[in-house]
Amino acid sequence: MRGGAGNLLGGASTRRLALGVMLGTAVVFTAVVGLTRLPRPVATTGMLDQCLWGWPVIVFEGEDWKSALPDEIQPHPQRQMPVAEWPTGFRFDETAGAVLDSEGVPVFHKGDRVRVVGTIGRTEGDPAPCFYTVGVRIESITVP
Repeated sequence: MRGGAGNLLGGASTRRLALGVMLGTAVVFTAVVGLTRLPRPVATTGMLDQCLWGWPVIVFEGEDWKSALPDEIQPHPQRQMPVAEWPTGFRFDETAGAVLDSEGVPVFHKGDRVRVVGTIGRTEGDPAPCFYTVGVRIESITVP
C-alpha cells in the first residue's frame, strides 16, 4: 500500500512540475513577443516628403536606421517611413507640404533634409499612414 501512495504523490509532483515548466515557457514566450513589438529608438537624417496619399514621410538616408525596425521587417524595409506622431505642438499641413510649429508657422517643408530622433513602432488605424504597418514617432526634428 505504501508504494501505491508514493506513486500517486510522485504523479502529482510530476504534473505540478510539468505545469510549472509550461507556464514558465508561456511567460518567457509572451515576454519575448512583447519586447519585439515595443517601439525601437532611432536617430538619423532623411528628407521630408509625402507618400502618394499625402501623409508625411521621412525618406531615411544611410543604413543605421534599419536596426530600429521590427525584426520581421528588417529584411525588406521601405526607405520612406510614415510619420505616426510629431513632437508636441507640431503638426503637418498636407496641402502646404509643411511641418508647422505650435503657432502655425512653417518650420520645415517637403524636400527639406532633417534630423529626427524618436522611435519606430507599429501604426494602427484604418488605413494606417501610407498603408505601412510601422511608422516613426518623432520626439525631435531639427536641421542636420
